[in-house]
Amino acid sequence: MERLTLGERIRSRDLRIQSGGPWAYTLSAIAHYGVRAVAGSRVQRDSEHILNEYDAGGRDEYWDDQLSLEQLIYGNDCTPKWLLQNDELVVGVDRVSREYLTQRLLSRVSACLPDGKGTIAEFGCGTGRNLFFLRQHFPEARLVGFELSPSTAARAQADANAFDLDIEVHQADITAPLVWDGRASVSFTVHALEQLPRVFPVAVDQILGVTDRAAIFFEPVRELFPVSPRGLAARLRLRNADHLHGLLDYLRQNGAGRVVVAERLPTVGAPLNQTSEIVVEMG
Repeated sequence: MERLTLGERIRSRDLRIQSGGPWAYTLSAIAHYGVRAVAGSRVQRDSEHILNEYDAGGRDEYWDDQLSLEQLIYGNDCTPKWLLQNDELVVGVDRVSREYLTQRLLSRVSACLPDGKGTIAEFGCGTGRNLFFLRQHFPEARLVGFELSPSTAARAQADANAFDLDIEVHQADITAPLVWDGRASVSFTVHALEQLPRVFPVAVDQILGVTDRAAIFFEPVRELFPVSPRGLAARLRLRNADHLHGLLDYLRQNGAGRVVVAERLPTVGAPLNQTSEIVVEMG
């Protein structure tokens, strides 16, 4: 990790210390996001912002024709970064957190589909890598993905075809009426609703409305962030990134299903954007 002087950090407008220990990283993150909060520097996250970020090619880290299927699914296994492992800040690689997340996803979906049959739908599927992973474990299930960004949806479908994976990817705005004549046995999101801070209830209602057994949400949930310096840094970061809050309360009050699991994941790739797992049983 690169070591920068204070002057270099100020000029780059990034006060975070990546090359020190866990406390240096945490306290510098509080300073970094705290200054931004005071200065009023804040993203305004809406559909236009998301499309500019993803559809304009700004998030193309997985758009490499040389990547294997395993690399597409698990991500970077070479570049060190700060991550959370067993609730401890450590330096590791993306693959560590991806393996943990995919195994949690597999466990939840398997519990809902003991015979391995049915329809599994991901809302906000991005490059499709979660569906690519599930296809390896559910050969008899129908796998469907919905993605806002047209170019990302097209790339996900092209990669699925290239790897001979039977997956359907539809370009769709999940905050608009969904044009889909199917139903899902199990639905899930992975860091998709966080992009919809003001309109996520519409997406949640649609997801629950087409789901028969369970909806699984892997999303950062501010209400579940720890009460600690790292939790403070995470809350300040969430404010600056304009990510959602209120998801857990909305799901508990929605009435369409029953929240049976709501907990933080102990291993995640973004320690200041800690993923939580929420499971809603339908019926």
